[in-house]
Formats: sequence, C-alpha cells, structure tokens
Amino acid sequence: MRRSPAGAAAVVLGALLSLALAGCLGGTPSATPVGSLDVGPTPTVTVYTPGTSGWIEGFVVTLNRATATLDAKGGPVDVILTFENTGTDDATPDSPIQLTSGAATFDVPHEVDMPDIAAGGFAEVRLEFQVLGQASIDDGVLQIGRISDHDIALPLVPDPARTVTLQPVETDIAGAGRGGSFRTTLHHVEIRWDLPDYHDELPLGTEALTITYDVTNLGGFAGGAPFTADNVQLRLPDGTLLSPRQDGHSQTIVLIGAGKTANGILSRFEIPNGTTGRLALVVTAGTTAKALPFTIGP
Repeated sequence: MRRSPAGAAAVVLGALLSLALAGCLGGTPSATPVGSLDVGPTPTVTVYTPGTSGWIEGFVVTLNRATATLDAKGGPVDVILTFENTGTDDATPDSPIQLTSGAATFDVPHEVDMPDIAAGGFAEVRLEFQVLGQASIDDGVLQIGRISDHDIALPLVPDPARTVTLQPVETDIAGAGRGGSFRTTLHHVEIRWDLPDYHDELPLGTEALTITYDVTNLGGFAGGAPFTADNVQLRLPDGTLLSPRQDGHSQTIVLIGAGKTANGILSRFEIPNGTTGRLALVVTAGTTAKALPFTIGP
C-alpha cells in the first residue's frame, strides 16, 4: 500500500522520537563523551628572605627576597635585590648575575636595564630566572661577579659555609717612628677585594690593602716638603717591597709645611690574596728610611 507524503513524514518523526526517548532512558548515546582536561600538577610557591649582603665593584648588594614558583618541570624564580653605590661617582652595576643550584646554572633569560645609581644612593632591582627540571631551589645560590675576578655568593637559604660576602676587613693599628725629617704615625688598615672609586673588582690572585696614617714634617725649610708615592713602600712578610698602586687614586699627595702634620694620608697597595703576618710601611725622606711594622691576619 502506498503512503501519502504526510504519512511518510509521520513515520520518520516517530522513529526520531523513539531514538531520543531511548537516549533518555539509558540507551547507547550516539556521540563519544569528551575526556576530562589534564591541567598538570599545581606549582609550589616558596618565598626566601635571606637579607644577606655582599660587596662587589663598589656596590653593596643585598638579596632581599626570592620567590620560587616551581613544579616538577621547574618554573620562575623572582629575585629582588638592593644595590647601594658606595663610590664617589654615579655608576651602573654591570657584574654578571647567575642563579646556581647543584651543578645547574640559570641566567636571566632576557636583558635587564640596570639603573644608574647616584653616589651614596640606593636602587631596587628585580630579576626573573627560569629554572628548568627542578621542583626545588632550596640549595640555590645567587652568584655575582666575573669568572676571573673575586665574586660574591648569596644563598637563598642562609648558610655561612656557602656564603661569600667579600666584606672589607678593617683593623686599627698602632706604631710611630721618625725617618729623616718625617715622623709617621699609623692608624688604620683596610683590606678589600674591590676598588669603589673605580667600580672595579680585583683579580682572584690579589687584594687591596689601604693604610691610613699621619705624617709630621720636622724639617725647617719654609717652603715645606712634598709627600708623594715616592716616599712610601709596603714591605710584605717575605721581604718584597711594593709601591702604591699607580692609578691616580691610591696615594695622598700633599705639601707638608715645616712643623706641620698632614692627617689621614692614604696609601693603597695591591698585595697577594690571603696575605697574613708581619708587614711594614716604609717611609723614606731623602736617603733615610723608617720601617713601621704591623700585623694582619691571625
């Protein structure tokens, strides 16, 4: 029997309704279900606040805070530093900065515009390192400096055994003596590994020793007597004699009037790193030299 077009449409509609009803009653659906979205592990956020400082190239650098957001694949470590310019000129920090952990080394992945810091001023700097393949950076150390020079090491978790601050060592010394027309009185010794007036760092094998002293001219010449680097040497424990650094900043040059005293004269010498023992400042006036001994280290 032939159906009319209206009858055929009714049959098709009925079949569709039956399929829909079967789905509602638990029949097999025709579409494949969508799987759940895998968002991966939740990173762990760790905040370190060591507050440790180091001395490098005329700056005091303080590691204020480091925030690590890491999962098993790694992640970012956000570091906040404060730079203090201890020199007498404006300067921009340019020492390389790396984050180390175990045998791994991480650099800042993009160039950072470091601030120009006024003499005696401060600036805060933010750096972001990308750590790869590590879920923890608890053993992390911030390394600042060049390979051939002295550098500082500031652990995220304070640890004296792994910390290198290069903090200057200052010692008061005593001693006085006359050589020719000059009487010299010793006051102070400072040892450091950078040159703040140049914003420079010394090579690994050397350190800077600066002596502060007074010189009185006991001569009677009305025009006075000049006191320069030619009047000063440093005698090391092995007997070696060194002249002050010839850089224009390492020796006070002064004309001392008859019967007058020049206070706070400075002489800076570059000596072998780790020098200890009995040294002497040798002051010469004409053909007469006077050695003024002092001791550094244990």
